[in-house]
Amino acid sequence: MLTGNPSDIAVDSGNGWLYTLDAVNNRVNRFDKDGNLLNSWGSSGAGDGEFLRPSHIALDLDDGWVYVVDAGNHRIQRFDVRGRFLNSWGGKGIGDGQFNNPGPIVFDPFNNWVYVVDRGTTRSSDSTPGVNT
Repeated sequence: MLTGNPSDIAVDSGNGWLYTLDAVNNRVNRFDKDGNLLNSWGSSGAGDGEFLRPSHIALDLDDGWVYVVDAGNHRIQRFDVRGRFLNSWGGKGIGDGQFNNPGPIVFDPFNNWVYVVDRGTTRSSDSTPGVNT
């Protein structure tokens, strides 16, 4: 299992999948329980599905969504498990809905919220999935 420079991992125990973020190659990798690569997505850039230093990952296991902190582009991107881009939110800044060095991310399945630590502003931000804030 080669992943470049892994920056974070997440486990989907129901399906036996392991997700890794490759910060060097700017991509997400999904492996099965035996370590076989199922699929990868992402490349370097600022467009939809592109990353600049992906740093953290969170999973919504009920809906099959993958949240990736795209630290270099100061945003969060949401994908399905096959890597299809769904939406993103954020951007560089200190206002509501903006990030200045986004960090750890958690999906709360009870309230259906995404929480992100914004280290550049020493605050946390929350968002309902699918809504640009």
